[in-house]
Parts: sequence; C-alpha cells; structure tokens
Amino acid sequence: MTSLGTLVSGVAHEINNPNSYIMNNAQVFSEVWNDAVRIMDDHYLNNRDLCLAGVPFEEMRKIVPKLLFGINDGAVRIKKIVDNLKDFSRPEKSRLDGKVDINRVIMTSTSILEAHIKKHTNQYLLKCAESIPSPRGSAHQIEQVVINLIMNALQSLPEKKAGVFVYSSHNRKTNTVDIRVRDEGIGIPKEVLNRVTEPFFTTRHDIGGTGLGLSISYAIVKEHGGTLTIKSNEGKGTTVVIKLPLDKQ
Repeated sequence: MTSLGTLVSGVAHEINNPNSYIMNNAQVFSEVWNDAVRIMDDHYLNNRDLCLAGVPFEEMRKIVPKLLFGINDGAVRIKKIVDNLKDFSRPEKSRLDGKVDINRVIMTSTSILEAHIKKHTNQYLLKCAESIPSPRGSAHQIEQVVINLIMNALQSLPEKKAGVFVYSSHNRKTNTVDIRVRDEGIGIPKEVLNRVTEPFFTTRHDIGGTGLGLSISYAIVKEHGGTLTIKSNEGKGTTVVIKLPLDKQ
C-alpha cells in the first residue's frame, strides 16, 4: 500500500506540471483569439476566401471557441482527477485514530473512478444517509477498500444497463456505520464464495486479477474492528457489506 501510494503521488505530480501549462496556455490563446478574430473579421469583409487550417473562416470562427472551451474543460477535469489522486496517496499521521467521514470517502472514491463508472455502466446510484456518525480509523485505508469494492462490482457487470449501487447508513442496533456495495453482475459461484478473501485467490486471471484486492480489503476492515461480508447469487449479482464499529458512549 505504501509503495502504491508513493507511485500514485509521483504520477500525480508528473501529470499536474504539464497540465498547468495546458490550462495557462489555453487561457492565453483564448485572449489571443479574441483579439485576432476582430482583425480577421475586417479582413474577411474583403476576402471571402479566407481559410484557417484549410477550413473557411466563417466556419472556423464558430469552431475555435468550442475547441478552446474543450481544452480548458479537459484540463480542469485532469486537475480534479490529480487532486483526488493526491488525496488518495496522502499518508495520514494517525493511522487508526482519525474520524472517518464515510460519505466523503464514498464521494471521493466515486470521483476517482468516474471514468471507469462511465465505461462499465449507465446505472450507478449513490444513496448516502445524512448525519452519519464518524467511526474511528483511517479514511485513506477505508477509501482504498471502497474503491476496490466498486471496481470489483463494475468489472462483474455483463452489460452497461446493469447497475452498481452504493449505500451508507447508521445501524443503531449494531452501533455501526455500514457501507453496502451491490451490483447486478455475474455473481460468484457458491463453491468459491468462501475463498474470495484468500490472498492470491481470483476468478479473473484472464483480465489480470491478482487476488489481493478483497484479501487486503478484508484485512483493513478487520484491523478497524469491523466486518466485511459477501452475499452473491450466480447470474444475479453480489452484495458486499462493511460494518465499522462506533465508539461506545
């Protein structure tokens, strides 16, 4: 986990530097275009054959602002992803003593996985209960668990119309904060369901599965004093429930 965090932090830094140039230069070029287009407007009155990059000026006049907007919008999106990666890789001073804002963890995980979500499904639903108490622990580690569970859910989907649903709630009976990740995927065969949290066990060798995601997630939740349970119906989907204990009053 530490090595992964260091790698992610380094990659984020390398991306952020050239992206800053893109954002700054896009702004400068936008100002240049606004000045230049006025001159070309005058020139176009006497030269109707004026072209830019082989495209008639009248058409290019409409295209360029859209191109500039697209460049800036793309750079802003990259910056948002980089910021989330930095948060993902930032080590915490107090390993398991911090207060964990579960809803924020879920929202950040969703933001990091935005591209994967759009690639795998048209139905992604978050339902986070309001005013949830904060269990003690490492937000960074719980975020890693949530990211892994969402990724597993996405990769299990047979088609984009199948959905992934993420919930948070405060269970007063068990005095826990619960995170539930449910998918409409292919499910897990009964004969291997009790092995999916074993290190290096995976049913996805063909797509590069390492068999470490669930085992690490299970270990993290257990270290927090919580539980991770998995229920699955082959061909119908899987539900993973995390229960994190709250401080006794």
